[in-house]
Amino acid sequence: MTTTIQPSKHTLAAYINILETGGNLLPDSRDNVLEVVGILYSYGVVLDAYSNNLIYIAQNQFLLLFPFFKYFDGDISFKKLLCHWWHDRINYEYAEYVMRVMLWHGGGALDEYLDSPEFTRAAALAIEAKFKGNWLMLGLHKLFPEFQLEQVRQMVYYSALGQFWRVMSDIFISLSDRYDRGEIKSIPEVVEHILAGLVADAARPITYTVTIEGADYDIIPKAAGMTFLPDVAVPYVDTIFFRERRFWGQFLTTLKLNKFPKIKPNLAMVLYTQIPCRSEVQAFLRHC
Repeated sequence: MTTTIQPSKHTLAAYINILETGGNLLPDSRDNVLEVVGILYSYGVVLDAYSNNLIYIAQNQFLLLFPFFKYFDGDISFKKLLCHWWHDRINYEYAEYVMRVMLWHGGGALDEYLDSPEFTRAAALAIEAKFKGNWLMLGLHKLFPEFQLEQVRQMVYYSALGQFWRVMSDIFISLSDRYDRGEIKSIPEVVEHILAGLVADAARPITYTVTIEGADYDIIPKAAGMTFLPDVAVPYVDTIFFRERRFWGQFLTTLKLNKFPKIKPNLAMVLYTQIPCRSEVQAFLRHC
């Protein structure tokens, strides 16, 4: 017996049908390919900066009480300090916002590991090493053991999100490289490139080790079995795109628009009629 499914009468039936048949929602055209590659390249450059900073914080600002210079990636100068105060820089606070949202919602094996006895023991060793000789902080840790433990959990998400964005940045920037070489000419090829990148790094280990006084402390050892796709990428999509605010689109106001005359400063619709010059984008990021 064969059951015939009636065509959907939903107002978005055309799009539902495309998704059900494995098609692409975005029409395949030369302009759309250019816009998608340009947008993803710009996104990849920013994710590169976010990734570097999050990993720097996780490794070099571990349990600092007052991490005043955490957004400087170790390169501190008076000029950068002035730019920081003037907000003429990358919005690193947004990366931290995303990290805290992931920490809040949790989900997946990584979240489960952070509540495990194995994690508690590993974190306790790092906490004791960090505050060795600091009787005040060690005393507070004895009185309120969950406080510093929660800070270590947050450091884990700094590192995990940084590693996730490292992969995504590389995928998006390599997409632009292939487009420049004439290897990407259609929307299906864009989708295939991203899919291939995700599959290639699906089993990439997610680990986190901090160095304190020359000794390494494995907060997330490789033996914990955390990997890129199921333990970070999937919870990221679930948290950011389904549970938290959707990405309505953002416009980087700190960019000097006169350097990008082809980008129309219209918040309702930003069209990439030309991929921004990489040297100018990278110069801007170095300035930040």
